[in-house]
Amino acid sequence: MRQYLSADKEKELIETANTLMAKGKGLLAADESTASMLKRFQSIGIENNEENRRLYRQLLLTGSKDLANYISGVIFFHETFYQCDNNGKPFREILKDNGIIPGIKVDKGLVPLAGTNGENTTQGLDNLSERCAQYYRDGARFAKWRMCSSMSSTSYNFICCSNLSERCAQYYRDGARFAKWRCALKIGDGLPSELCIRETSNVLARYASICQQVLRKFSFFSGFRTD
Repeated sequence: MRQYLSADKEKELIETANTLMAKGKGLLAADESTASMLKRFQSIGIENNEENRRLYRQLLLTGSKDLANYISGVIFFHETFYQCDNNGKPFREILKDNGIIPGIKVDKGLVPLAGTNGENTTQGLDNLSERCAQYYRDGARFAKWRMCSSMSSTSYNFICCSNLSERCAQYYRDGARFAKWRCALKIGDGLPSELCIRETSNVLARYASICQQVLRKFSFFSGFRTD
């Protein structure tokens, strides 16, 4: 069976994954959308404009010299990925200079899945290759894709895939040396439907395939292979 990645690329991905999963460190999810920031700022009476969001990110990412002692990678939202500190230096470059790997959220949010009872799928695959290539050129070294389906409110049982965020594929894409995605499914009242399960599997597989085609550098903590 043909191996998709060369030995040197696999070695590089392992090294990147080891850096991201360094003992005592974690990933900082700073990829809140503009709408999510609106909710946070409203609660403290701050106007939700780009400058205030930039100042918040500056405080979060540069406020402590000890950040690199505890954080191995930071997931950015598109806007934040291109923002700079007061001196004009991009946040992603500040992190890189301190040994923290910058990443980017690449999905474009949830949309209703037609033919189901209120289930969702994730959009953003159509131009993912182009966006990933641009993010990589701009310095991102890992990507995050979210796949989350809301089910019946009468049940709180979860399929084990909800922990994909810790063990999912590590890319070298888009600004990415590893890719993170989450697929959280609640079970109840006949949910998830077979259609939703198939759609979720298809979207995640397409995401992984696209990232490989663009970067050809990634690894999978979950043991999943695409060959």
